Amino acid sequence: MDDVYHAEVGCGDDEDDLGGQGVVFPVYKLQKDMKEYRDEFKDAVVAYVVQNARGVTFKNCDLWRVRARCANGCPFWLYAAKMQGESTWQLRSMNTRHTCGKAQRVRMLHSKWLGKTLKKID
Repeated sequence: MDDVYHAEVGCGDDEDDLGGQGVVFPVYKLQKDMKEYRDEFKDAVVAYVVQNARGVTFKNCDLWRVRARCANGCPFWLYAAKMQGESTWQLRSMNTRHTCGKAQRVRMLHSKWLGKTLKKID
């Protein structure tokens, strides 16, 4: 995959040395895989779940959409989807009201997530 998406003409002091033609510098844009954006959203939901001790599960999770619902049957849910024609994600709709109590056991809190989160802090 080529990371160069266009080039700009520089306007530096070297322009006079080249006969007024300018210098062409490539502009790089690091491309992210769509899975990375989805995983960032999922990590944010897991952080919310861990901090608030809630039982939330992921439904309809693919490369184009992610839905998180409360596992206890209360009306809490989040829905994010990839924006059409762009490489970004958007939180489309949500209901952040919980009617259930806090969970005694948070299933999303496991050693892999905890290790990844603590590694980012360093």
